[in-house]
Amino acid sequence: MQKAEESNNIKIEIGSVVKSKEGLFRILVMNEKTVILIQLEIEKLNVIRISMDFFQYEVENREFVPVIWQEEKIPIERLTKEEEEELTRKSMLIERMLQAIYPAWDCLQTRISKREVSTLQNELCCSKATMYKLLRRYLQSGRQKTALLDGRKGEKNRSNEYNWGETLRGHGDSKVQNDDKLKAIFEDGYSFYIQNAQNGVSLMAAYRYLLAKYYMATEFKDGSLDSKFLPANEIPSYKRFWSYCNRKNPGMLSKMKMPSRERRNNERLLHGNSQSGCLGPGHIVEVDEVEIDMINVASTDSRQTVGRAVMYLAVDVYSCCIVGCWVDYDNNSFVGITNLLMNLLENPEERYRRYGLEVPEGICPYGFVPMELRTDQGAEYTSGDMRRIGREIGMNITLVAPGTGSLKGLVEQAFHQFQELLRGAAAGKGIILKRYGSQHYETACADIEDVRKIAYNFVIYFNQHKRNYPMDKNMLKEKVPPVPAAIWKYGCENIMSPRWITGTMRDRFIFALLKTDRQFKISRRGITYKGLYYELMEDWFLDKMRKAGNRKEAILSLIHI
Repeated sequence: MQKAEESNNIKIEIGSVVKSKEGLFRILVMNEKTVILIQLEIEKLNVIRISMDFFQYEVENREFVPVIWQEEKIPIERLTKEEEEELTRKSMLIERMLQAIYPAWDCLQTRISKREVSTLQNELCCSKATMYKLLRRYLQSGRQKTALLDGRKGEKNRSNEYNWGETLRGHGDSKVQNDDKLKAIFEDGYSFYIQNAQNGVSLMAAYRYLLAKYYMATEFKDGSLDSKFLPANEIPSYKRFWSYCNRKNPGMLSKMKMPSRERRNNERLLHGNSQSGCLGPGHIVEVDEVEIDMINVASTDSRQTVGRAVMYLAVDVYSCCIVGCWVDYDNNSFVGITNLLMNLLENPEERYRRYGLEVPEGICPYGFVPMELRTDQGAEYTSGDMRRIGREIGMNITLVAPGTGSLKGLVEQAFHQFQELLRGAAAGKGIILKRYGSQHYETACADIEDVRKIAYNFVIYFNQHKRNYPMDKNMLKEKVPPVPAAIWKYGCENIMSPRWITGTMRDRFIFALLKTDRQFKISRRGITYKGLYYELMEDWFLDKMRKAGNRKEAILSLIHI
């Protein structure tokens, strides 16, 4: 407990504490010309330098009043072995800092560190914030080494019985006792919070509830009923109530602040792993999209920004292999997901080579239809067109519950790794920083083709590098490396073969990806669709199209499906 008492009989010297209108100060340096003081009772390093003449003038005019500063100290003889080692390490750090700074104390106030301090920071592997925090505590305490320890350490908190008593400054004269009555009151407030937290009731609101219920005095005044709170020293503080609740259920307060959907996603019980229920390669594929944390410029004008691109990914659950990637500006779009599914059909090597990328053989699987597509409940996945695609190509679409991204954690983790790679590869080139002052629009210089090149390069990197994969005994026996491409190859050869797209299945797959709103007309000029004309090279096909009209069954017969 820290306590200051004014006294006129105290000799003012180095280490003394004086009181002014701005607060309490401890004298660090005092000589014939200069007095250097550090402010107390604040979590900020505030060091001031004044002349001795001015200091004496302030003392004579009672602007600086000497005080008796009492503070509770931790006995060194009662420290544990771990605390003694921590104290020794921090003491050495402080001694080195004092050698580097002294006597330029005013540099601390202006946050202008000397070169020696920066060198010391690298040498001791300690952040500058930690170094200055320890120095502040050391100087504020009058160079007491025990001040370098955590304030929670010491004999007062070593008991197994938790002391949820008053700790806030200004409440040292509290009359509220830690008895069964107070415990029952806090328990009532805790129950109120638990029952109503989902309705937006905060812990502070629960604290106000128990104050209104137990610490409100009512009296008749001037013919009317008057209610007011009891005196401050007869009311437990909010920190006291918070400490009780946190002690009762550690970590509960942070969990209760989570939205129910977020808590369901992060706190749910885990059964098995991502591969549970997956039979082999191509059985289950997770798909999702995310906005890339990068501002792009137009391909035709580098001075014009066009916003953020969207990345679509398809990840095979069995092998963790990325089997599809598409980057464009279509967000939550049927066009975007169909372009992604087309990646399952096309050989990615030709597409990647256009960007100057070499693809090792077998790194990027393609040419198959998943048996199950695991997605979230975005509009593009719940649409009628998407359900129709699933029926026509024999692909089951599984929708995970809202707010449960962990149920398709493989694709989510792939997105996370890509964003981290992008921040390093394109730093200072339009990257959106999650902080104030991010100049992503000013530094943007990459167009959509640049982003695609980075994305495709990431796919190649992802599929041929080791993962934390749960290997079974057969994989270990065959010495299969925990690499997605290698696991895909092993699964195709030893577990099951995916449904390969061959023959007429290719045409059926492509046709299924087309939208159903084919409002076209047939004329002598060709096919008219949305104001555009498409010429036909074969007369026999034009005749059949006239007879087929817009009926899908007839059109399917034209391509012999």
